[in-house]
Amino acid sequence: MFDQVNCSGDRVSQATVYNTLSLFVEKGLLHQIVVDPSKIFYDTNPSKHHHFYHADAGILEDIPANQIEISNLPERPPDTLFDSVNIIIQLRKA
Repeated sequence: MFDQVNCSGDRVSQATVYNTLSLFVEKGLLHQIVVDPSKIFYDTNPSKHHHFYHADAGILEDIPANQIEISNLPERPPDTLFDSVNIIIQLRKA
């Protein structure tokens, strides 16, 4: 994303890009998807859904929430409620 912003000739610092992304996450405009500490995606899809991560291509693909059934969740700690469950299925070419 950083390269896309700067390719127009306008100069924007990398810190500005990341600060803006963080602000958008904070305001609920984007969702941060952490595949691993070195791979973070910013998702613009506001609906409840899950993801395939194609590790060979570095691509994140949406999975509609109704395509995954979640059962047998662990007992939650006292004084808490389940807010959401996010599933990332990591794929590699066979």
